[in-house]
This record gives sequence, C-alpha cells and structure tokens, in this order.
Amino acid sequence: MICGRGLAAQWKRERKDDYKSIKGTRIVKITQINDCILFPVKFHWYEKASLELIKKSMEELFLFSQQNPNAKVYLPQVGCGFGERD
Repeated sequence: MICGRGLAAQWKRERKDDYKSIKGTRIVKITQINDCILFPVKFHWYEKASLELIKKSMEELFLFSQQNPNAKVYLPQVGCGFGERD
C-alpha cells in the first residue's frame, strides 16, 4: 500500500489497524477495507498520479456504486495536490 503524503497519509494515521492489515500490499484497483474504499492514483508515492490508473479506478468505482446503490461516495479532486495533476 502506497501511503506517501496527502489523503493517503491522513488515512494511514487515522486508520492504523486498517493500514496494518494491508501494509506491504500493492493496491492497483479500488479496494474496500471496512467502511473505506481505497482509490489508487499512483504506483509509487514519489510519482505523479497515473492517468491510466485513475481511469481504471474510476471505472471500478462506477461498478462498485452500481452494485451498492445505497453507498455514499465522497471523492476529492483525484490526482491533484501531491499527485501533481492539477
């Protein structure tokens, strides 16, 4: 799991037990952990956000929302900030 800076780092600090359960895992698709959906945007914390990975994650999130119509999804500007895709 890549948790460098920004939102991922905040999640890591606030959800330590959830982070421990996936530490060392490379996440390249949306992944549900308890009540959180991890939305990968880059392969390594130091890289710019990958447009291909963002597109793949968006497609998977769309399928998730169709399968879970009552789920609430809050999504910041994906890939912006430390992803350098402003």
